[in-house]
Amino acid sequence: MLGGSSLLALDPSRPPNRYGHDVWLTRDGLPQEFVQAITQTRDGYLWIGSLGGLVRFDGVRFTVFDPSNTPGLKDARILALSARADGALWIGTGAGGVARLEHGLLRPFGPPESADRSLKYVRSLQETADGSLWVGTSGGGLRRFREGRRVASEEPASPGHTVTAVHEDRRGRLWFGTTEGLAVLEGGRLVRYDAGAVLPHSFVYSIFEDHAGAVWVGTRGGLTRFQDGAPAATFTRRNGFPADAVRTIWEDRHANLWIGTLGQGLLRMSGDRFESFTSRDGLSNDHVLCLYEDQEGSLWVGTQRGLNRLKDVPFSSYTTRDGLSHDAVNSVLRTRDDSVWVGTDGGGLDRIRDGQVRVFTARDGLG
Repeated sequence: MLGGSSLLALDPSRPPNRYGHDVWLTRDGLPQEFVQAITQTRDGYLWIGSLGGLVRFDGVRFTVFDPSNTPGLKDARILALSARADGALWIGTGAGGVARLEHGLLRPFGPPESADRSLKYVRSLQETADGSLWVGTSGGGLRRFREGRRVASEEPASPGHTVTAVHEDRRGRLWFGTTEGLAVLEGGRLVRYDAGAVLPHSFVYSIFEDHAGAVWVGTRGGLTRFQDGAPAATFTRRNGFPADAVRTIWEDRHANLWIGTLGQGLLRMSGDRFESFTSRDGLSNDHVLCLYEDQEGSLWVGTQRGLNRLKDVPFSSYTTRDGLSHDAVNSVLRTRDDSVWVGTDGGGLDRIRDGQVRVFTARDGLG
């Protein structure tokens, strides 16, 4: 199991391409490489939702649960996961409804299939502070359950036919992302936001609340930040944002915002600066579908082609691929300004500072 030590939390001073990086594909035990959801239960197990089943990872091996070996799971396409504080796990499937894993038993959840067929197609899950389970469906709108029963009388007018994201913020407001826009439920009143003045695109992929209470909304056309329930900033290509579609968002324990994009890989936002980690840096695929920071502080990245982990390491390696003048190194010296000077075999003198390599040669005055 993955332990709770935070010694390997990602050092915010390192560029993303200087972290330790691991990749797992089908050849390593994944049943399928589309990783749609990631969470961790309190016992330390990492749970992965793929299009080929529910996967439990203990840090060494994968255990796969699918309809062939787990009768309570009605579909192998796992699109949403939500871990409860008591250790239970909610599971949303592509065409088999909701399931719940508790005390080692996985059971279907909700009414019989004939009673609510639209509940089969789950896109998002959120358990709120009052114990309600909100289920966003594909084509069937929104469902609310309490103590295992649907409470349709307490469901708002549907915010959209397909509800892609549900989030309860620290003030108790409910945010619903749909393929038709964003809706916020507060005090029984539903406020809708569409593309245009507020959202860069009506298709909402993700909703995330940071440590300061700001709510970030990822869309097919960029990112919008809400502060105190009102739109505060929008990030698109037009104002320098380095991506189009924002599929998923996560904030690490150092308050850096990580942004998973569809096509531009992974971004880290620190202040007003964006740093990228893409397939050129080793990311298994540039379409990032989900993000999760585990109890140790490692960042897990689910993509359309495999599972990635970024973790801090006590050292970094540099080669010619990173800009070093030669892979044969004769001498190394660290100076007071935290620069590392490297003398190479015939390549010149290199300086590494803040993760960047500069090469000095005879043109710079070296004898």
